[in-house]
Amino acid sequence: MSSQKENEKKEFSMRYWDYYCALESNFKKISRYIDFSNDNLKTHSIEMTRLILSSCSEIDVILKEICKELDHNSIAINIREYQKIIKKELPDLIDEKVNIGFNFFGVQPFKTWKEDKTPNWWKMYNEIKHKRNMFYKEANLENAMNAISGLFLCVN
Repeated sequence: MSSQKENEKKEFSMRYWDYYCALESNFKKISRYIDFSNDNLKTHSIEMTRLILSSCSEIDVILKEICKELDHNSIAINIREYQKIIKKELPDLIDEKVNIGFNFFGVQPFKTWKEDKTPNWWKMYNEIKHKRNMFYKEANLENAMNAISGLFLCVN
């Protein structure tokens, strides 16, 4: 990879890194109150609502930019369109794994893209965003964990 390309890649990542770090810090603080374990995956809260909405909004911005970088003619504007371009041009992202804390190893937020399916956590993000009164309980640890993991992968 040329040094210019490498610098562009670093610059891209750094544009989003500070915001990711702020969200990650907030996510880590939750572990002081809720044990990050399988027993608590369905625990929901206002803070998790905020983390999911913020993380997924940022994922949307970053994936749009990544798709434009991978395919200069891209007009991708939603998760399904991002998936098609990523699957073709950057398929390794789908298999990437993230470890969270001492209990969650190998989180794969985009693994359903292999089957051309939208991740459930992304569907729940949209439900929370548009119908929060009906889907408040979907703002839970499991969906927040997948959203923050997805954001980590997109930034990197």
